[in-house]
Amino acid sequence: MIENGTKNKKALHIEDLSKNFGGLNILDQLSMSVTPGERRAIIGPNGAGKTTLFNVISGELKACKGSISLFGEEVIDMPNHQRARRGLARSYQKNNLFLNLSVLDNLALVLQRKHNHEGNWFKHRSPKAFPLLYKEAESFLESWNLAKKSHVKVAELSYGEQREIEILLGVAADPKILLLDEPTAGMSVAETQHMLRFLENFPVDMTMLIIEHDMEIVFGLADRITVLYYGKVLAEGTPEEIRADSRVREVYLGSEVSEKYA
Repeated sequence: MIENGTKNKKALHIEDLSKNFGGLNILDQLSMSVTPGERRAIIGPNGAGKTTLFNVISGELKACKGSISLFGEEVIDMPNHQRARRGLARSYQKNNLFLNLSVLDNLALVLQRKHNHEGNWFKHRSPKAFPLLYKEAESFLESWNLAKKSHVKVAELSYGEQREIEILLGVAADPKILLLDEPTAGMSVAETQHMLRFLENFPVDMTMLIIEHDMEIVFGLADRITVLYYGKVLAEGTPEEIRADSRVREVYLGSEVSEKYA
């Protein structure tokens, strides 16, 4: 549940955010707000600034100017690990899993950081050395119907399964806000449909921002949609409002896509 002290605050508030590289404005005085528990899709043509926005929100890139607050706390000058401790997690376009480790061991690494045990580098990471940590990992995988995969090496999983595990590692950190960067990139139609059902089962009080090109995911999952164009917010609204927006149809969706998801 969302705590009483934070439910009336914006989960994420961005104001006049700018980022440039060598004089090229990638984000140009961008402002937006996301409410707690909201599913917000970020869409737009290639080069619109979507991934740069995620990199700046997460602290991997430093903004040139502007403000970013998480549940009312300004974080614009915080490094990414401090933002993570305040409940921000993300996944990437490409998997960042340890392919030669099992699913369970990958999850144990995340939980080790979550419980501030990362300093115990001298201990061999095993159920014997960290019994409570591995018990939590096993319980987590069981709750997501993945217990049968716990001892399988990640390299032996299909691409779709790897993407699923990658996202679940973000969920295991128990974040307040989860950033998902193109979770269905490279997937088949069947894998994409499975991912949609998978994401729909996420905790309802977890705020989610998702960059996605697949409109089935966008219109099937999002409460609201923000459309970026050359680093600015072109349009923002409900899926119905975005489908009906002539500017969005012109620069991104096209009439055929708008009609398909009408």
